[in-house]
Amino acid sequence: MKNLTSRSTRSPSAHWDVQHSAPARACLRHCRASSRSMLNARYHGRYKNGDHMKKLILVSTLTLVSFSSHGGSLYSVTVKDLNVNRNTSQVFVRTSVSPSEQTRVSCHEDNNWNFTFIMSTEVDKATFSTLLTAFSANKIVNIVGTNDCTATGYTKVEEVKWVTIRN
Repeated sequence: MKNLTSRSTRSPSAHWDVQHSAPARACLRHCRASSRSMLNARYHGRYKNGDHMKKLILVSTLTLVSFSSHGGSLYSVTVKDLNVNRNTSQVFVRTSVSPSEQTRVSCHEDNNWNFTFIMSTEVDKATFSTLLTAFSANKIVNIVGTNDCTATGYTKVEEVKWVTIRN
């Protein structure tokens, strides 16, 4: 396969198409705009091969960091019990997977409840509404924790980060 970045044997002209070899010109005409700009940059010596690797490492690192910030997670479970403490507005959630069977963060010591949160914002109320809907309809849910047991004041159960109702 010919090197697409080799210079043409023709003399340079004002038109960009003449600066490249025949295979490169064909690619430039038919490739995506991003491929064309990369090929042009490489031809003019402004593109370095290590740029892609640096970007790949950065994206991979950010992805791993975002996944590692999640706490305990339960996927494809049903909500079995909801308990609302009216004095503190705290909600406790028990699912079809018992707390002793779930992967828990180190602070989670309560064997009766899977997750908890306090209903203090509109988002918290929407989270409770989502859980109540799933409970009433016996729907399958995914629940991910915050990796923190101290935010609610009850330090033995992990707090809910997000809830998804599944079909």
